[in-house]
Amino acid sequence: VSQSRYEYTELKNDNKDKLISSIRVEDFKDLKSALSNLAEELISIFTYEDNESFFVGKIEKMNENSFVLKLINEDSEWIGSQEFEFDEISYLGFRTVYEYELTQKDV
Repeated sequence: VSQSRYEYTELKNDNKDKLISSIRVEDFKDLKSALSNLAEELISIFTYEDNESFFVGKIEKMNENSFVLKLINEDSEWIGSQEFEFDEISYLGFRTVYEYELTQKDV
């Protein structure tokens, strides 16, 4: 089944009520502003190309059309970096249980 870039078939781990109360919604008007405001946090990035896997890390740098994510693995080890174009991103996750657990591991 083909999925449009603008269609979402499900919402995973709906934590919107808790999340909305902990952020300034006006700082998240688009993907670029959201990423700028999350620069110090672990985030999860999902792409249109592969909706079964995702990337976790911290923003290293950003420009007009893309950003570089410093990647972390499931053992909380930094494993390199990857550049993403903004229009490749289908979903942005942050402040979820998974990111929290990665920050709690001893490395």
